Amino acid sequence: MKSLFSNLLYWLIAGVLFYSGCELVTKEPEFPTRRSGDDLILNELYTLSPDKYYAFTWIELFNPVKRTVPWFSATFPAGGVSVGSSGAGVRTEDDGALWSALNIGNSNEEYHGITMQYTDTALVVGYDGTQGIVRRLTFDSVGTLAAVQNVLSPTTRSINAISFRSMTDPTATSKAGYIACDRGQIFRTTNSCQSWQLQNVVPATTKNLHSLALVDFTHIWVCGDSGTVIKRTSASAWTPQTLPEIFATTNFYGIFFSDDTGWAVGENGAIAHTRSGGATAPIWLPESSGVSTTLRGGFSGYTTTTQAYFKRGRAWVCGDGGLIIRTDDNGRHWYRQSSNTSSKLNSIVFTDSLRGWAFGDNGTVINTTDGGERWRSQTSNSTANLFGGVFIFPPTTAILNYYQLSMLAQKKHFFFDPVTGLVNFDFIVRTDTGIVHFVNFFNGLGRGIPQSGFAIINNDSTKFKDHFKLGPGSSDIVNFSIGFDSISLVTNTEFRTVTFNPVNPVLWSLLSSGEVRLVKNSGQFELGTGKIVRFTTKVLDEIRYGNYKPAPSDPFYDPNYVNDDPLGPIPDGWSIARYANDLGSPTPAEHSTRKSFYMTNSPIPGWFSQEERK
Repeated sequence: MKSLFSNLLYWLIAGVLFYSGCELVTKEPEFPTRRSGDDLILNELYTLSPDKYYAFTWIELFNPVKRTVPWFSATFPAGGVSVGSSGAGVRTEDDGALWSALNIGNSNEEYHGITMQYTDTALVVGYDGTQGIVRRLTFDSVGTLAAVQNVLSPTTRSINAISFRSMTDPTATSKAGYIACDRGQIFRTTNSCQSWQLQNVVPATTKNLHSLALVDFTHIWVCGDSGTVIKRTSASAWTPQTLPEIFATTNFYGIFFSDDTGWAVGENGAIAHTRSGGATAPIWLPESSGVSTTLRGGFSGYTTTTQAYFKRGRAWVCGDGGLIIRTDDNGRHWYRQSSNTSSKLNSIVFTDSLRGWAFGDNGTVINTTDGGERWRSQTSNSTANLFGGVFIFPPTTAILNYYQLSMLAQKKHFFFDPVTGLVNFDFIVRTDTGIVHFVNFFNGLGRGIPQSGFAIINNDSTKFKDHFKLGPGSSDIVNFSIGFDSISLVTNTEFRTVTFNPVNPVLWSLLSSGEVRLVKNSGQFELGTGKIVRFTTKVLDEIRYGNYKPAPSDPFYDPNYVNDDPLGPIPDGWSIARYANDLGSPTPAEHSTRKSFYMTNSPIPGWFSQEERK
């Protein structure tokens, strides 16, 4: 395949195929009304089919969307879960664009903490009024809750926090984790919650413990009421830390670390910090948050292994009244961010230095994509008080969107060696007709069609350049004569990649009767394995001409478009243009080429039509 693309790119640069022909002149365009819409549409079609003089085609797309639309776009959507009161939780697979409510347990249950044991498995902890709760949630490949399993609970006290080793750790440590509970209890499991061992805290404490930070198995921290901070100092020993006297009555609700820098946050805006977390006896000092509001949780994702995703020194803290504060210098200075909510915020989590979420009472979910400079509400579809929240880090799936043209056309097949992948562009082995697929592989990467702009795909750069004058619109000219019999996504599990697989390159020319479709493809695949999770194809628009209407036995037959009424043959020097006030039909059943397009003897690439539909 690499050889194919190398040869194809060479052919594009060399510009091998040139033809000559008669001159076709267009008139100066007028300026119609701007249009807006939801996706790319077909705008104009000019074709001289192979049985007329010489073969030549250009197909124009228009972007009515109020932003640039790329030919290709890759996103890495974050999947996350939050749990809370009334046995409820919420789940997203797409950065929170859609949250789905989760029914985990009974209405008297309250879940305080959550951790992702694996990318498809979460562990949640809480309390039902009489017993501590541990539950395992299992999700299928599209993020739907598939199973809820009761897991052995070691205590009758409220379990407030849980942490397992990162699911991305290459070692087999996802079976080991810790929970923190009321009345000073800490438990450890080494067999994925099948059994628990009560940890030995010396001197013992009876304070309620609210938060747990598992930096690694030699640096584990717990915080709680009355200034309590406990550190795991050896395999069998946990030791309460000495904090300044001003924290003696402070209830700490959140503890989090960035390598050896850590923070405990709690009542009255209290922040205790250490920059010597790796020491046997770390020093904890007070830090000025600049607020007097109760702080509930915090997050700092930077470590030596995550530095590609997070900015060093950056951390966030959330609390009552919608409070969010951020530091960019490891806590030396904190400044307030506008959360656009007054709800109590109980936890906050980020997937990189820009994308983050905070969870709060009454189903509150807010999101930022710029590090917290702007926070926006997301619809959680839940009224539960949301306490613990977690996002899978780093992202485990990617979504690739790309546009393609599918055309009924004449095909001149190049010689193609399937063993070596080499293509001989000087040798045509046969000519036939069928469906040709075109994707803007090369000049589509990293570039798109601007708002109110055009993309003009033509199969002969010389003919287009010599015979047509562009309109005043913003136009991207795509000189591309090569299409393919098929295009698919191929996974490589060894290198964990997904690549395009274009099969059988051909020269293409539209026929005197046929169809052109604008198609949008979307593939979601796992980053770790390259496995395709789902692949969808949607026909956005189509043009039928030459009275073409496919029968059920034709390869282009689509039962969704049986009502598409075609236009007749395109006269020499004419084109099919979309009415200036038409953006297409909302449903395929209502789509009609005759309704949306008309024949014109004044083709104007790079501009709107000159007529409006009455």
